[in-house]
Amino acid sequence: METKLNRKEAIKAIKMYMLLHLNIEEKGNILLGEGLDSVVNEDESWNQGEIFKHKNNKLIVGQFQFGALVTNKYLEALIKDLYKVDIEIIDQQPEIKQVAKCICCGYKVAFENEEIDICPVCYWQYSYIKNEESYSSPNHSSLKDYRENFQSKYEKDTDNLRYKIFSK
Repeated sequence: METKLNRKEAIKAIKMYMLLHLNIEEKGNILLGEGLDSVVNEDESWNQGEIFKHKNNKLIVGQFQFGALVTNKYLEALIKDLYKVDIEIIDQQPEIKQVAKCICCGYKVAFENEEIDICPVCYWQYSYIKNEESYSSPNHSSLKDYRENFQSKYEKDTDNLRYKIFSK
């Protein structure tokens, strides 16, 4: 029997899973990106006490976005992949008005407004960069480097659920 969740509950479960599976460096980098310089000690090591404070969980989880770009089908499959349980999302997903190719990974993704916010395949967060070698603060990388890293991960993990749900 499938567990029934609304979309908000499914997204919260995924965000909690992601939070619990980040390593200290990943958490520290997210918090640094949010301007929390206290996560780094004077000797440039990670300040674990600051990184693992409960109040910082909200900042970290806030970085994981699942808008209209992400279908209920994808969320259901992701929950199954992460938790090994079948779920059904019982409410409607937001209306998708347009489809475009992600500038980073090339996958076709849907979006509500005129712009894609975060690609659900490669997680590139759209920012106003001048060229692909310009540094993108939200992504902690240039588009060129991020694309190369994604391609490297993709080649090692072609069975990943994200690559099967979306098309190029």
